[in-house]
Amino acid sequence: MDQSVIDLLLLQIGDLPDLKRSQAREAIVLANGYLPGLEASSARDLLAWDLTLLFWLDDRSDLQTDGLPTSVQWVPLLWMLDHDLHATTPESAAFVRLRERLDAHTRARASLKLWSSTAAQTFRSWAREAQHSAGLRPLTYLQYLENGISSSAVPHILATLALLLPLKLNLTQRLQDHRAHPIVRNLALASRLENDLFSIDKERLEGCQANAVLLLEQEMEPAQACAVVQTHLAVCRKELKNQLAELPAGDPIAGLVHGMIDAHRDWYLGASQRYSQATPTHSQTAA
Repeated sequence: MDQSVIDLLLLQIGDLPDLKRSQAREAIVLANGYLPGLEASSARDLLAWDLTLLFWLDDRSDLQTDGLPTSVQWVPLLWMLDHDLHATTPESAAFVRLRERLDAHTRARASLKLWSSTAAQTFRSWAREAQHSAGLRPLTYLQYLENGISSSAVPHILATLALLLPLKLNLTQRLQDHRAHPIVRNLALASRLENDLFSIDKERLEGCQANAVLLLEQEMEPAQACAVVQTHLAVCRKELKNQLAELPAGDPIAGLVHGMIDAHRDWYLGASQRYSQATPTHSQTAA
């Protein structure tokens, strides 16, 4: 990858505590996968900016000191997103700056509102996982999965893509249609479980317990825990495949979802260095 692309992205984002060059690189790789053919566009740049902040905040929320989560100031960030307030913390300042750029890009109130609300849902779910990992509010497996729909960040990434892509596709409206909800749910669950299978070793090293496999290992042997998660992943993929097949030809939601599935497959199978210490423990077949 051209290092100047990473340099420019980091310059746009500005100085943030614990921001890593690797987070920007991973974001650019994923953004290119989500928006093939638009690698040199403002849409790609803004999506990479959004994804970099997601990686940054996710990593900060996973870090622990003396068994407790590193301090991420969730409440000011959530208030900023929920109520369109000014920034008061590094986290909220980072997203205010991005929101201003997205607003200038689209001027579509509904799209920006969906972007903010899905971001808030994602961060609430991450705060919940941080509490679980610290032993403050333990989650059951089913509670973890329900929380994982938002913690996968899939609803937010879809909302961001809907904001950045041409308005004529009406993607924001389609994502809010109740008929799209089961598709988004299965895509998010599949993404959550796939990520957990790939990140087991990384999260063991970090002491992070917010992982479906690690959660199940409290009740069963590691191999059995992996098998349960693999089975659940296969079910989500099968349901998602059937749901996509029922959509009319040319439906933009189908194209968006298939593009995300392909991007995730390519990312996990070689483009990403984020989980280089992790050993994939499941079938690589995408939905």
